[in-house]
Amino acid sequence: MGRSEVRITIARPLAEVFATYTQPDTFGWSDFRSVRWSNGEPWQVESRVRIEPQNAFGVVVDQVVTHFEPNRRIDYISHFGGITM
Repeated sequence: MGRSEVRITIARPLAEVFATYTQPDTFGWSDFRSVRWSNGEPWQVESRVRIEPQNAFGVVVDQVVTHFEPNRRIDYISHFGGITM
């Protein structure tokens, strides 16, 4: 089975980036209908974020945190449409 990895660098202090997820209406600018923690404590390994895009024909993205280092790094796996990334 193949494997790929995507890394994104954001030119902001990491504490600010992580804090963004706790702000009300964080994704109001986007086409996401809903982004919320659905299981576990935020930013803990095995916690889950549920993302519901607008106009996605019922597709829901379930992201599972697999690694977390406060203010340094977050790794997660995404499940959607029968695909795991």
